[in-house]
Amino acid sequence: MRPDHRRDRPGGADDGFTLAELLVAMSVVTIVMTSLGTFFTATVTRTAAQGNVSTAVQLVSDGLERARAIRGASLVTGRDRTATLQQWSAADSVVSPLLATMQQAYDPNPDGRAALLPATPVPVTIDGLGYTQSWYIGSCWQLRSGGDCTAVSSLGAAEFYRVVVEVTWPHRNCAGNLCTRVGTTLVSSTAADPLFVSGQSARPPTVVSPGAQVGEITVPVTLTVTATGGATPLSWTAQGLPPGVTISSAGLISGTPTAVGSYSATITATDAFDLVGIATFSWTVNALPTLAAIATQSSQGGRPITPLQPALTGGTAPFTWKATNLPPGLTIDPVTGVVSGTPTTVNATGSAVSITVTDSYKKTASVGFTWKVPVLVLTAIPAQTDSVGYAIPALTPDATWGVKPYTWKATSLPAGLSITTSTGEITGTPTTVGTASVTVTATDAVNTVKSTTFSWAIGPAVTAPGAALAGTVGSAFSYTSTAATGGTKPYVWSAAGLPDGVTIDSATGAITGTPTVSGRFIFTVTATAAAPRPATGSSIRLAFTVSAVGSGLKFATAPTSPLNTASGATVSQQVTGTGGKAPYTWGVTGLPPGLSMSATGLVTGKPTTVGTYTTQFTLTDSLGARARWTITWNIT
Repeated sequence: MRPDHRRDRPGGADDGFTLAELLVAMSVVTIVMTSLGTFFTATVTRTAAQGNVSTAVQLVSDGLERARAIRGASLVTGRDRTATLQQWSAADSVVSPLLATMQQAYDPNPDGRAALLPATPVPVTIDGLGYTQSWYIGSCWQLRSGGDCTAVSSLGAAEFYRVVVEVTWPHRNCAGNLCTRVGTTLVSSTAADPLFVSGQSARPPTVVSPGAQVGEITVPVTLTVTATGGATPLSWTAQGLPPGVTISSAGLISGTPTAVGSYSATITATDAFDLVGIATFSWTVNALPTLAAIATQSSQGGRPITPLQPALTGGTAPFTWKATNLPPGLTIDPVTGVVSGTPTTVNATGSAVSITVTDSYKKTASVGFTWKVPVLVLTAIPAQTDSVGYAIPALTPDATWGVKPYTWKATSLPAGLSITTSTGEITGTPTTVGTASVTVTATDAVNTVKSTTFSWAIGPAVTAPGAALAGTVGSAFSYTSTAATGGTKPYVWSAAGLPDGVTIDSATGAITGTPTVSGRFIFTVTATAAAPRPATGSSIRLAFTVSAVGSGLKFATAPTSPLNTASGATVSQQVTGTGGKAPYTWGVTGLPPGLSMSATGLVTGKPTTVGTYTTQFTLTDSLGARARWTITWNIT
């Protein structure tokens, strides 16, 4: 019998697995392990993503807390307008709807200060993953009755800053491979945080007066008013502001003044409890600066000018002055505008000068005019007549303009006379009778030369007793004591102003006759020599008093001679008569200009011209009798 080699696979201890069974088993294991790996990977990925979100939420929370830690009014510090505009323009679709609920808020005067909350994204790296953190800040308003804080400002609404914090990080499971988390908060826009104290009544705000304000028409103004205390938010109003200037509910006064004047402005702050605080202050709006016209100036060269102060109206101090094309030697004070100095060159046609003033608001005004430094002018000297042996009155030529100092010289002066080179004064005592043709020359500091020529006659000396002559109406009079020396005889004698009824002998100089009119006379006696030619003469002035007889007509009161009066002084001089037969008639000749005589003999007025005048009063009675009174009247 053959041995049996079959084995029972189901129950045999040595039974194994077939290849098919092994392949099936391996496939099952592989499928299971693959499923487990995918599950594990997804679990790890979800866990990591959840951790990223948690980090982003924490960054948002941190950003909001950072904003809340800053005092409200300082939130926008350093965030300039340009950076804010760029940030808002680049906002994504997640943030844009929030920005629509507020108005852009920025620092109007950053002055280079660092932003407390940057207007550009801030990178943050945590566990190797890069995040960006951004702050958007805007203003919104909430009604006191509550509701949303919106971008619409209304009277009485509370102003807040809305802070939006956005955190972004990269991840493939987010739209555009960029994930976003956003948070918002409201922060009071006031400079101080509110303080709640129980058991006390609310107090109104105290408005801080901005003090007196000074502005200028057409110049924009910006002024922020403030208050302490009160329940925020505060709402501001104003009355009495200059035309063109307004105040916002936030307390910003701005605008451009349109009318010049002084204004009393009142600002009012109303708090959340409708309690009010007020302050009043002055506001002056100046006109634009204006310079009055300046007439053509003419100045003496070589001598300090009288300082010139341009007439300024309007404008706001301090002022800055400048001038162009001033004559050499002159300058302008940049603070006061006064022009001063000493011209050093001649400019007969004049310089076209312009003066400009600039005020504190950079507003300017200018005025143009001509400034001349004329050339040297030498006034003509009239013919001179003096007597031999007598010192002449000093003669000083009149020179103007040009550039001082002047240098003087003279040619052909009469013997005995000389000129001072520094002043031009001619002095001395003539020693020889004759007539000279004299030339006086002045030269200024810039070598301009001017001359004038005139005749100077030196006549014989006339002498007479020092005592005044005297006579009586109706009595014969004879005077033969006049004499003359120098020149060639015979002399020719003449006289002017003698009393009525008295004459002079032209050959002998004897004064004779019978006076017919009483009074006081001043007359001139002249002796003319026969040679040299042309004939030269010399004169002397004498006084002659003629007395009335009995009750004859005469002056009772009259001015003494000489009479000295200042130019412009008020004159009231009464002349009276006596004797004869009233009524009297008055007449006068030789009154100084500006004076007149009434029918009663009263001289009044104010003399206008300096000089020496021979004034003669005439008194006539009803019978035709006359009396005269002559004086020398000096107006100084």
